[in-house]
Amino acid sequence: MDGTEQPAAIRKDIEKWLDAKQLLQKVFQQGAVIRISCRKVNNDQQVTGATYSWEESNRWSGGEKWSKNMTLFLGVLNYVAEKRQQFIVT
Repeated sequence: MDGTEQPAAIRKDIEKWLDAKQLLQKVFQQGAVIRISCRKVNNDQQVTGATYSWEESNRWSGGEKWSKNMTLFLGVLNYVAEKRQQFIVT
């Protein structure tokens, strides 16, 4: 290298560092424990007062479990998108 910036290489590294899988690996390597509590939405569009652990929620029906997992997935995507945007803006 001749000491000049290489935008393509920098962008590739940043995209790798902000990848959801990479971020989760960093969190778990540092020994952090992630606790998730879930709530159900009833047929009358009301959220239940009771919370359920991740393990309990994995025993829900297929549709309820799919909805819970999709919500978590979209939350992680949103988090990564916000972090990318903050990095680009600053």
